[in-house]
Amino acid sequence: MHEILALASSNLTISANDGTGFDVEEDFVRALVSDAPDSWPETLNGTRVLERLVFHGTEVLSAAALKEMEGVPAEVLDAVERAALVQGFWEDRHRKVIGDAVDALAEAGIDSVILKGTASAYSVYDMPAARTRGDTDLLIAGENVDRAGRILGDLGFGRDTTFSLGGAVTQFSFSQADASCGWEHVIDLHWSLNNSAVLSRAFSTRELLKRSVPLARFSAMARAPHPVDALLITCLHRFVHLVSPYSVEGVDHFSADRLIWLADIDRLARTLSDKDWGALRIEATRRGLADVTASGLETGQTIFGTPLPEGLIGEWNASPPSLVDRYLKAGRITRTWMDLRALDGAGAKAAFVRDHLFPRADYMHARFGEGGSLSILYLRRVLRGLAKVLRQDLGRP
Repeated sequence: MHEILALASSNLTISANDGTGFDVEEDFVRALVSDAPDSWPETLNGTRVLERLVFHGTEVLSAAALKEMEGVPAEVLDAVERAALVQGFWEDRHRKVIGDAVDALAEAGIDSVILKGTASAYSVYDMPAARTRGDTDLLIAGENVDRAGRILGDLGFGRDTTFSLGGAVTQFSFSQADASCGWEHVIDLHWSLNNSAVLSRAFSTRELLKRSVPLARFSAMARAPHPVDALLITCLHRFVHLVSPYSVEGVDHFSADRLIWLADIDRLARTLSDKDWGALRIEATRRGLADVTASGLETGQTIFGTPLPEGLIGEWNASPPSLVDRYLKAGRITRTWMDLRALDGAGAKAAFVRDHLFPRADYMHARFGEGGSLSILYLRRVLRGLAKVLRQDLGRP
């Protein structure tokens, strides 16, 4: 087993015992989405169970099992039922608002592919609201970004300037306030699979668009990645969050093993045909994703019993470490250097360095406040960045 798989295994232990005393509650929350017990164990702390459900994004996915279970504390059942109700209302509105935007882009000749959570929600979940998330990721060709931004603006979406460092990232965040309910609906508009130049090379935007499939449950003109591509992207995505944090209730986490991501992997794997498994076997190796895919499927099998073709994991484990594996194991400074080297052309490299050292003024003021000169804001950013590098690199498993 390569070091990248060992990294995920150690992280799985960390997420199950992160110093907060959640061992028993963590085991219970995992059982809820796979083989739920018939009754509520008396040793459980209900508040901690709810906290772990939120952390894993499985409060709605687990609601049915909890409703059928004997002895569940009333406050736990009430909280889960309330979360399911709210998520259901949000889902209905989100699909309408974002679906209209996707269809408007298509009508203007801008092809797009819905990625990650929303794509999974409407392709492998009977009830899309069970796939909790806070936004929709949308991939388009780079030449269409400006035009797409104008179309979204005409639909009432505003762009978040704190989300972008210019050429150093390949996505913008657009949001629209929903006057009917007070929610905010967010589109993360990507023109590359990942902000990392190394990781984005796993798939080109053009090939993902070309191989995409209809996602009619979401909207008339919505499309999602081909199931093989979707599974590879989902397996890669969970590993990205070992080096790039995700936020739950305002707290940043570095973890590869949120249960909702593993539920996506299990459900996507169960949709594959024999032909798809054959393609996955080849594509995972060809794209340098053999280790991350093996880890996702093995972990899914441990928790959900994901059925896997015989010998597949062993074949992938025998492959040499890829550039993706080396990138995900590296510290932040090394990853930045690898991304710089992966960019094509002197102009792209110069823009990358400029945007890392001296981001645009509008970003700096939006991110660090309007007060103070730009030079002071740059110094504040450098000091904060150095502290973050030390924390992340020293804290890596």
